[in-house]
Amino acid sequence: MDSSDRKPPLRRLTAEEEASRREFIKATEPGGVFDQAIRESGRFAEPGFAYIGFRAPADLKLKLEMAAAQVGRSLSAEVQFRLERSFHSQIAFAEALALVLNTTDGEIPVERIAAWLKRQFDFARGAPPR
Repeated sequence: MDSSDRKPPLRRLTAEEEASRREFIKATEPGGVFDQAIRESGRFAEPGFAYIGFRAPADLKLKLEMAAAQVGRSLSAEVQFRLERSFHSQIAFAEALALVLNTTDGEIPVERIAAWLKRQFDFARGAPPR
């Protein structure tokens, strides 16, 4: 390696340059001045939608990104799809349970749930149905 391939030595930033660098980093981080200005401007706003930001483990983000890529959705669309599906699953489960327990008003007494669970457990053990 000859002398023309070497990078110039790093120099220390002046106090003014360091202050400017810190201000830029603070402004561009999530929740910083730029982030707030974009949200307030409505640049990314769509009617009927609201911004939700949250932290998630890195492995969960990777799983979501992989799932989104498989079906051609954005990460945001995949998270929205899965959240909505979780609510639909809860409703479907409640409706199925109401059907199994023969209720029409949506009110399911604890005794009926306990009896139903006991029947399921007995059936799983091989006991004859009653």
